[in-house]
Amino acid sequence: MAQIFYESEIDPNLPGIIIASHGALAVASLETLRMLTGEQTNLAAFSLEEGESSEDFMKKIGTAVEAFPEGSIVFADIKGGTPFNTIMMYAKKTRKVLYAIAGFNVPMLVQAVMERTIYSGEELFESLLDIENNGVFNMTEFLEAHMESTAEKEEK
Repeated sequence: MAQIFYESEIDPNLPGIIIASHGALAVASLETLRMLTGEQTNLAAFSLEEGESSEDFMKKIGTAVEAFPEGSIVFADIKGGTPFNTIMMYAKKTRKVLYAIAGFNVPMLVQAVMERTIYSGEELFESLLDIENNGVFNMTEFLEAHMESTAEKEEK
């Protein structure tokens, strides 16, 4: 499946979340998001398939951007990749204000779903860019501290 988008199930008062990626990442991320947060409205995922033109990809993404209310968020997998460039070209072509983020992870997507009932647009965008809440955690540092703490307890 190269996309998940249900145009008939749009809530005009809830910011949309659009995920775009190379390969199956976008669709798989949305499926994971639904597993964690339950069924949600105003979600879309578009996976660029090998050989797919950027024009066709832009049409698919554009359908969701136009259907969702202002203040929606668009995630692209990597800066400079075709999904990212397609989103930027769409924004330039349509002059539509897009809140777009290059680079995402599942905790960011969960945060977006949870916070979009409180914020939209720039407030939601800024919240998602907050480095403190981006879901990246230094497990090595945590494990080293935990192992040191355990070793100290064992010595006593």
